[in-house]
Amino acid sequence: MDTPVAEQHLTELAAELDQETFRTQMIEVASGRLELIITNRTAARLSERVKVVADDFVWSWGQVIAPITEHALAARRVSMVLAVVES
Repeated sequence: MDTPVAEQHLTELAAELDQETFRTQMIEVASGRLELIITNRTAARLSERVKVVADDFVWSWGQVIAPITEHALAARRVSMVLAVVES
């Protein structure tokens, strides 16, 4: 995907996430692809990279999170995966 388009969608995903719960950082990896690092502020071990592949947000392991047109859905799914679970 075109880098400016990927950047736009990753920025919009970052904006959908609760900023009090998550810290986000956009990075450019060696291939030139942009990735969004999302880290839980209270549990830094809960961190993941999200990228744009074709028309989807994708986890670092390649599983689709949601279409790039569904920022809110992607944010909900990311929030669920990176949530602190109280016991």
